[in-house]
Amino acid sequence: MLDNKLIIINKNELSSNEFWQTVTKYSPNLSDWGVARLSETLDKEIKTLVIEKKYICKDFRNLYSNYYSKKFKESSFYCDRLHFFSCDIKKEFELKINPENYRNNYLGFSVIRPVPGRCIGRTVIDPYKIGKSFSNGYYCLRTEFRVNICGANYLVSGFPYASQDTEVTVCAQTALWGVCRYFSERYSSYKEIYPFDLVLLTGNSNGRTFPYRGMSYSDYSKILSEFGVFPQIIKFDKNKKNIALEDKFKDVCAYVESGFPILASLGGHVVTLIGHTLNYERKIQYDSDGFGHSSDLIDNFIVIDDNKQPYSLLPMKKCNLLSMKKNDSNLFIDSIQTAVCPLPEKVFLTAKKARLIACESLLKLKKDLTIKEDGEKWITRLYLTTCSAFKTFKLKAAVENKDKLSYFVSNLDLPHFVWVMEVSTIDNYKNNTCVAEIILDATSGIKDKGQLYLRFGKQFWVNDIGKKIDTAPKTFDLFTHNLGGP
Repeated sequence: MLDNKLIIINKNELSSNEFWQTVTKYSPNLSDWGVARLSETLDKEIKTLVIEKKYICKDFRNLYSNYYSKKFKESSFYCDRLHFFSCDIKKEFELKINPENYRNNYLGFSVIRPVPGRCIGRTVIDPYKIGKSFSNGYYCLRTEFRVNICGANYLVSGFPYASQDTEVTVCAQTALWGVCRYFSERYSSYKEIYPFDLVLLTGNSNGRTFPYRGMSYSDYSKILSEFGVFPQIIKFDKNKKNIALEDKFKDVCAYVESGFPILASLGGHVVTLIGHTLNYERKIQYDSDGFGHSSDLIDNFIVIDDNKQPYSLLPMKKCNLLSMKKNDSNLFIDSIQTAVCPLPEKVFLTAKKARLIACESLLKLKKDLTIKEDGEKWITRLYLTTCSAFKTFKLKAAVENKDKLSYFVSNLDLPHFVWVMEVSTIDNYKNNTCVAEIILDATSGIKDKGQLYLRFGKQFWVNDIGKKIDTAPKTFDLFTHNLGGP
């Protein structure tokens, strides 16, 4: 039986180059490209790196069995798994025997595959432990992954990342793998899917699917449907008027705000949109009725891009080419050509239709003579969520804020999925509060009424029957479940 002790490398006084040179000494499959991606992500927080040798990764084993083992050139199916900690660890047995002392300092892990160049396999790193935070307007998807280090149990919350291996998988398949793994880890109803499964599911009408054939959005839309999530496809026609493009951007933002990872095609490359950053200094475009949209405050999408480090940013406008690094690509939000938004089966109402229905109700509300804030400019925020998550949030708000109207919501008969439009002034929004909300039935069809209830401050309407509670607060909390914040 082989001894496979953990290798512990403390950063201490080492420079970044010295530290990663030491790591590559013990993990020689970690390429210069891999070092660049990991160092960009971790250098500010990492203090100890633990190497788990001869690790059998189920994702790489799947690729090895179906492709690499069939090549004339011999290769290994063993990987290294690197674990990252933000504290000093001196002895191996402490890590195993007393994991409770180190769990809060566990940043995540990365599997290093025995392939040249793009060596980074399954990787999960907690963004909020490497300098990202709500206070900086940084909101992204995470889910919990259980990690066993030689018998000791750890947890990390993040979004799965991997690089394409440049032989079997392409960027679209790598992005698809991340989306599917996110769903299967977060929800037990989705089965786990492996990289080569995605290769086999790729349509062969354009010839053999590997090695290294590109995919179209129709390929991965079909794969997602077979996986059990049913995509809404949004195409950006650059020849159309700006208002049409702005509406489609709002739709994409609504799905991101809802907590769904979105596959975005950007001129031959595919990334996954998993969140956004907010900048309250950005200018809001109000329409003639005094309505703006929270998407105006977004200055970056947070993306999983296999060409870059995890949680990289896709900016709103073109970068200054003179200030770009050599390995940067000139990609920005305006580069998005197609967005594939995977949705649950029972979500029949699209973001576009939900926004139109909610805005009609909002306009009617503003024209109501009983509403005194006619001159106020409002920001709308649209998202999709589950009835259970929404009721849990409302019940908590009812207890903490003594809000009887929020408690009233917890007793309503609601469908499994609901669209919510929240309405705020800019000052409300900065303080994570809103003045109104409109709830729609996400399972409704084109001809259904759709609206379930409407609240404005102390007033509440269900089926056009109004109710007012004078003791209820005039403003109430924004929903903060899907991305961890507004």
